[in-house]
Amino acid sequence: MKSSKILVLLAATALTTVLQAAKISIEVQVPGYSGAGWVKVMPELRGVLKGRVAHLPQYGGWVTDRVSRGEMMKTTFAADRPIERNGRGALVGVAAIGFCEFNCVRLPYSRVERVTRDAKIDNVFAWTVTEAGYFDRAVPIGAR
Repeated sequence: MKSSKILVLLAATALTTVLQAAKISIEVQVPGYSGAGWVKVMPELRGVLKGRVAHLPQYGGWVTDRVSRGEMMKTTFAADRPIERNGRGALVGVAAIGFCEFNCVRLPYSRVERVTRDAKIDNVFAWTVTEAGYFDRAVPIGAR
């Protein structure tokens, strides 16, 4: 069973498209920011935020550049192209708790879990395979 999932992932990687299709968004609940609700994680802002949480209207509200150990994290997979919206589903995986679990789902799909406290793991990874190809997102785990 595991080897078939790995083969599917490798085959999907070979078919990766250049244009981003499936959207993968990651949000966290940050202690001390309960009024902010889910805070959007944007690793591309690492040089600006350096782990802080900030309200930046140009990015849609509260944002941070990483997740921290033990925080509740929500990963959302959404279709961005008509071919992905046909209802046939997608394969998704999230490695945030020290191992990866793959599921066949219909898009949009969200899951909530706690970020691992294991110091040996330094990133959260999310993957999806849709009819449009293979897409992934990596977010660093770090201190605030």
